[in-house]
Amino acid sequence: MRGYWCAFILLLTVWAASAQNPKRPDFKKQQAPMPAFRIRQMNGAFFNSTQLRKGTPTVLFIFSPVCDHCEQVLNELNTRTADFNGTQFVFILEERQKPYLKAFLARTKLQQNPFFRNLGTDASNLIYDIYTYQALPQVTVYDRRGRLAHTFTSTISLDSVQALVK
Repeated sequence: MRGYWCAFILLLTVWAASAQNPKRPDFKKQQAPMPAFRIRQMNGAFFNSTQLRKGTPTVLFIFSPVCDHCEQVLNELNTRTADFNGTQFVFILEERQKPYLKAFLARTKLQQNPFFRNLGTDASNLIYDIYTYQALPQVTVYDRRGRLAHTFTSTISLDSVQALVK
């Protein structure tokens, strides 16, 4: 009987090790490729990574509609959108935060600015792939090649973001 348990534990260990995908990149490391993603926009439509323009810097902005600091950074960005011509932004929140989004958008008026059209809830575990679990907002900047250039958490200088996407 003891041999069966040992064999079972060995089999379970081999299965668990093989279930790990060693070829999957660590999307949080410098120069990592941008993971494929899909967000559900406010109108119910989906926006995904295949719709991004190739060769264009991309900023993934993870936020919470109940985060005062997130709102402050987004309001500042709303006044500086012209500084980011030639950069594509995607604004992502966790699905559980969706009930708070309507009031947030009414307060911030972001929906009135087409710059914020790619705003929605994570429908593909993107947050799991790139969020560093330090603070919100998290601004993840990808260069023209779609490689991770820098991740900002909490203290975000839009001037620093702008310098990375030029």
